[in-house]
Amino acid sequence: MVGEEDSPYPEVRASVANTDDPDMPTLTFRMWFIGITMCLLRACLNLFFDLRWPSPTISETLIAVLAYPFGKALDRMLPIRFWTIPPSIPLVGGRVFSLNPGPFNIKEHTLVFMMSSVAGLSPYGMNMIITAEKSYGTPLGIGLFIYPASIIWPNALVTSALLNTLHAEEETRKGQMTRYRLFIICGAGAFLYYFLPDNVVVNQLFGTVTGLGMGLLTFDWAQVWNMGHLPIMGYSAYDRFGLQYDIHRVLTPDKQLNVTAYQEYSPV
Repeated sequence: MVGEEDSPYPEVRASVANTDDPDMPTLTFRMWFIGITMCLLRACLNLFFDLRWPSPTISETLIAVLAYPFGKALDRMLPIRFWTIPPSIPLVGGRVFSLNPGPFNIKEHTLVFMMSSVAGLSPYGMNMIITAEKSYGTPLGIGLFIYPASIIWPNALVTSALLNTLHAEEETRKGQMTRYRLFIICGAGAFLYYFLPDNVVVNQLFGTVTGLGMGLLTFDWAQVWNMGHLPIMGYSAYDRFGLQYDIHRVLTPDKQLNVTAYQEYSPV
């Protein structure tokens, strides 16, 4: 029986919890420190790599994975002590403050993830809200991120499942494996597969960035027949001769497209 607050989709119910602990600390020193640090690192590294080719990117999922051991280390290293903020300080005076209010929790982890997303592309859900309001005249509001439960956010399911896996206290039967242990094994296997092999032939045959990508199957005949002349790797567009595309051959003196010259030279 699916409750009102449950999603009707089992994939969502398996990845997203429908319960909340209001006493769980959120705006902690750890959250701000890790979040700002990860945000700065991601913004700097992505800009650094964007100016180079190939251009790897630091994704939000990678930040979520790296933030977990960082947070667990701080909840063991920071002192367990409470201070009272002087009453003379506006807004926060008289409140109790601690560098380590308890174990690093999923809410802190989620806020770190949200902060790091500022350093990447535009917010995932905001594109849908703006499109619905500007193109269809239907204002959705920020409540769409939570209600109704029947809405699916496919990209968010991966992160939600990851955070719940890292913070869940699972009780497994004898002979079964926890999701966290499975994640560690798969992560270690992926590291061994992608980073340790140093074989030029394997890279040229199966690499998806600097190789032929033979590990992937395709039924697109345009890929099979019309791209055999192109180089294995490159950072620019190429003409039908396999050379770097000469944009000046298809432009008029006033920098307009010459359709005839474009058709005669090399349609893309």
